[in-house]
Amino acid sequence: GPDINISFPSDLLKEVQFDQHDFDRKLNYYAPALVALSTGSPFVNGKLWQWEFGKYGKSFRTHKRSIIAPVVEYHGGEENRIEFKPLDMSPYLGDFRVQFLLVIALVVDRDLIGRCDRACRIYELGNVAKFGLDYAPAVHKLTALIREAEAILPRIGFDIAPLEIAKKRIKDKLTVADELIDLYMKDRSMENCLQFLANIYE
Repeated sequence: GPDINISFPSDLLKEVQFDQHDFDRKLNYYAPALVALSTGSPFVNGKLWQWEFGKYGKSFRTHKRSIIAPVVEYHGGEENRIEFKPLDMSPYLGDFRVQFLLVIALVVDRDLIGRCDRACRIYELGNVAKFGLDYAPAVHKLTALIREAEAILPRIGFDIAPLEIAKKRIKDKLTVADELIDLYMKDRSMENCLQFLANIYE
């Protein structure tokens, strides 16, 4: 998966009263929602990940990493760089624009009130790995985050047009994982799935 790296001006962090401990709790709450939007690794051992008979998961990567891997790393000595780590890789540049905007919103928006602990995050990531955007609690949080991002990001100079990509994915319940699952189910061909990804130039 990609690591989303963003550096923040010190005066901005001071203005929003950034607190690392509090931000960790905020990420515990909202990170699974961002992961649900990014789910895109439904394969294991050359075939679809079947977490229960007849039920295909959306992110085997999330299933494996959610218990042991960190969501974020801080690099305060590198111009306040925050490294957001749990997302699946997307072949679409538009998805990266969405991810950057939503991570920035998480940092600067003080009106996002959701907080929880690590155990809550792990539990929700387990469900996100299986269900993606079919997991209603994640969609609820994601919708709230997008709404706040649309309100605050223009105030600090960001174009929020890419957020329409996220809203469409939510409406259609269609992630990269869903695209790949649908394609694989047509002829059980990993080659066709890889060719599909290779041919995306967006």
